Amino acid sequence: MEETLRSAALAHVARILGLFYTDELPQLLGLDAPAGGCGQRTRSVLSTLGTITYKRAYTATVDEKGKTVRSFPLDDALGITQGCTTPMVSMMSWAGAVFGSYDDAGKALGKLSGVAVEGRRIQRLINAVSAKENEWIIARDREVVKGGILNLQVDMTGIRMRPEELVGVRGKDGDPKKCQVKVGAIFRQQTNSEGEIERIPNSTTRVVTFDDVLNFSRMVMDEAVTRGYHDADIVVFTSDGAEWIWKMVDDRFKGVVQIVDFYHAVEHLSSLCELVEPDKKKAAKLIRKRRSILKNWGADSTIAFFSKLAKGHCKQDEIEEGLHYFITNRLRMRYREFRKKGYFIGSGVIEGSCKCLVNQRTDLGGQRWLKSGSVNVLRIRAAIQDNLHDEYWKTVGKIRPMAG
Repeated sequence: MEETLRSAALAHVARILGLFYTDELPQLLGLDAPAGGCGQRTRSVLSTLGTITYKRAYTATVDEKGKTVRSFPLDDALGITQGCTTPMVSMMSWAGAVFGSYDDAGKALGKLSGVAVEGRRIQRLINAVSAKENEWIIARDREVVKGGILNLQVDMTGIRMRPEELVGVRGKDGDPKKCQVKVGAIFRQQTNSEGEIERIPNSTTRVVTFDDVLNFSRMVMDEAVTRGYHDADIVVFTSDGAEWIWKMVDDRFKGVVQIVDFYHAVEHLSSLCELVEPDKKKAAKLIRKRRSILKNWGADSTIAFFSKLAKGHCKQDEIEEGLHYFITNRLRMRYREFRKKGYFIGSGVIEGSCKCLVNQRTDLGGQRWLKSGSVNVLRIRAAIQDNLHDEYWKTVGKIRPMAG
């Protein structure tokens, strides 16, 4: 009975809205008799209430090729996109980005809103609107925030691609299956009542792209500037020890505090301990001890300790190769100093972004993507996580009266 009543109520309200769009709204907007009007046409569009049918006036012009082009001022004022109203576009793109597949998104809309949508239609719509939403996000006003600590973190993760996207791509081990997508996260921090540093809730924004490092660094910088890069007291750049990241930082983000993620450093430390100590129990004990020393005294003690052990060791070359990571990043591992100054020494935000933003949507079993399709849905997914998606559609969803 509830389902029947809901369906009937939605259908009734949809009819009322269709009548309003036909009889009242055109007069309110001055679009009931546009200059050069040629009559009326009926149209059905999908809304959050279901299908709405209304009549609207149109004009006609002849283009350079002699083809008649019709224009519908009311459709333009309402922002009809891909045969959907703006609230429906917002809801469909939200569902397509949040759920694990477009088909699941369509089924969820039918269950939760009573308006069934095919998955393919959601996919087409996201591909049609993602670029403009991303343009709006990039061009939005800068935040007015003075001082404080701004954090930047970047990383890469893989997305399984369709074969045509892998032509010419080199895999790490054999034929490639994935393309690497770059992700950046920018957020602010605060100190809570217990004196602990924490990320300010809802302060994180993200960028995602398949572009090269040069364009990616520009995108991260642009977003950082929007977030108050030049007005922050301190900018901290935390990431793993990947060489391409620190080259990017030295080139584009001069003067920031550079920190190697402590937990990545511990992974390298564990490998060194296992090289010098083949006994698993003794290696585990050594890892715990050296981990504490690294956290409190930085990389210098690690370099000195393992350099001494490497001399004459049967795995000397491997140990010295492993030490290169610590030697290269020595100044980025002053963890005691960084903690005293209240900086994060972990890159959990970007690690979580790679998993929650990218992998949970585009790296599921059986999925194979084109770059364009995956980046379109990921940009909308990022906007949702950054609390910008609804703001964008509320802005563009305002009825736009025609000039004059």
